Amino acid sequence: MIEASTKSVVSSRDKTTKNSEIQKIMSKEGFSSDVIDFVVSTAVKNLSQNNGKQLTYRAIIKKYGQGKGLTIYNHIKKHI
Repeated sequence: MIEASTKSVVSSRDKTTKNSEIQKIMSKEGFSSDVIDFVVSTAVKNLSQNNGKQLTYRAIIKKYGQGKGLTIYNHIKKHI
């Protein structure tokens, strides 16, 4: 039996584009550079995973808690 891959192919260019896009959104919303750095690196790292949005959401909630984490995630979810 062949197991389905849990990763999708994401080019370096796509990652760079998403990185810039998410940074811009978060900066515009007034998040601190520490928050932006964590969220961008987490989101870009998880882009290639089939459940990347869920992994990103969980990491943000774990680090920032339900209230602030959900606010952060809602700003970026359309862009990941």
